[in-house]
Amino acid sequence: MMTNSVETEMNVPLAPVVYAKGGEVYATSRDVAAYFEKQHKHVLDSIAALISQEPNLLRAEDQGDHGSKIRPMITTACFEEILIEVAIGRGATRMDRAYAMTRKGFTVLAMRFTGPRALRFQLQYIDAFEMMEAELRNAAAGIDPSRQEIDDDKADWTERREWMKLISLGYRTGGKALAQRIWKESSLPQIDPEPVPDETSPAGLLIGFIQEKCKVTGDPTAFLKARVLLTSARSYAQEKGVVWPGDRRMSLALRHLCAVYADPDSGAKFWPVKRSDSGYCGIRMN
Repeated sequence: MMTNSVETEMNVPLAPVVYAKGGEVYATSRDVAAYFEKQHKHVLDSIAALISQEPNLLRAEDQGDHGSKIRPMITTACFEEILIEVAIGRGATRMDRAYAMTRKGFTVLAMRFTGPRALRFQLQYIDAFEMMEAELRNAAAGIDPSRQEIDDDKADWTERREWMKLISLGYRTGGKALAQRIWKESSLPQIDPEPVPDETSPAGLLIGFIQEKCKVTGDPTAFLKARVLLTSARSYAQEKGVVWPGDRRMSLALRHLCAVYADPDSGAKFWPVKRSDSGYCGIRMN
């Protein structure tokens, strides 16, 4: 059975795109093809070849002619046939065949991808799956991701927030050395590498941009498209005379940063979501 999904052919993802459905995390073959810079038809051919070798990779109701070949080797289906609405210009659309895949399906498929960047892209996509799976677990446990603590030691957040404010103030007034000294004297976890990233690094550039140009509110109704954030961050880098590391690298850094960043004053957080276009809730431009 095919299900419907909506995508726009022009929306080439700058970060791995995954979504949740029925308590599981999926990626579409079109999003995977775009991220790995491959033609979608070639990815479809690779998935078809996998299903031909092992029909149980496909959901039972989608197996069709493969039914007679089923062998009880795989207990969890990895792929599901879907239809994706693709914009073709002038307001017209068409329905294209695609596959939705679980993390296991992606892992099996990605084994076929080669090239100098293939392994790095595979790991980035697996990170995206794991992040969404963690969000689902938090939701099932009644944990609000916009207020989730940085780590699991259950330390008092008020004290932690005050230390973060002091570190931020130290960095603005005395630079990295003072901020590091305050961090070492704090009750915060001692980490390596350096706790305060250099402002020319992707994380340091994003922190400076967020603190100067954005407001992290933690409000689920506040939403910014990822492309808007990256475009504004690129302009900020130009203002500061910092070389832009590239959209893909900065997009990944933004995904990682939102998992640990908290506003120094309020403790509010922001988090990634998938709507009509990928973006972040809990953050707005000043």
